Amino acid sequence: MNWSDIPGLGLLIRGGIMMVPLAAAALVALAVILERLWVYHQADIHGESETLRDRLRAAVAEGGQAGVIRLLEGEHGALSRVLLAGARAPDTTTGEAAMTDEARLTLMELERGLPTLDTVITLAPLLGLLGTITGMMGSFRLLSNTGIGHPRAVTGGIAEALIATATGLVIAVFTLVFHNYFQSRLARIEAELELHGDRLLHVLGAAPKSASLPRHHVPAATEAT
Repeated sequence: MNWSDIPGLGLLIRGGIMMVPLAAAALVALAVILERLWVYHQADIHGESETLRDRLRAAVAEGGQAGVIRLLEGEHGALSRVLLAGARAPDTTTGEAAMTDEARLTLMELERGLPTLDTVITLAPLLGLLGTITGMMGSFRLLSNTGIGHPRAVTGGIAEALIATATGLVIAVFTLVFHNYFQSRLARIEAELELHGDRLLHVLGAAPKSASLPRHHVPAATEAT
């Protein structure tokens, strides 16, 4: 059996030793991309905000701050967690700080994995270039041994060495597309968290608070005083 006839494996063999780390970089990038696609799908704040908006207004009208808390405690999205942190606060100042902290944790979770993609984008072309250089060194070494009487062997070696550069560029371009997509999603989510947090504080500013707020939602510091 000729291993070079197997699709993909033949290209890996012809590209030289640097195709091994390139293949590893491609697998890492693919794993991170698939995992991040799932995470960003779960954190669909835009879709979540569309369903929450009317229910939040109804909850404020029916139960004030306590109604908002009850509603948000039954939700599981990223936006709901951030808004719940602000709704549980005794005033808008501490509410804004609580939502800022929760939003920062949410964004840190969404950003996880993006530095790995950035590393692959930078590393893959360099590995490909290194593979081409080592391949060309082998071709010139062959030229010094055989002379110019076998030009096909030399040019064939150079052509095979260029496979590593082409592979590195393909991996980098593919990874860059998804990296920029995740970055744009992250920026949009951050803007939407800030927008809906401001709206909630505005609505709660005119809503009844402590009169209808269940006791277990009052911060411990307030109870102690």
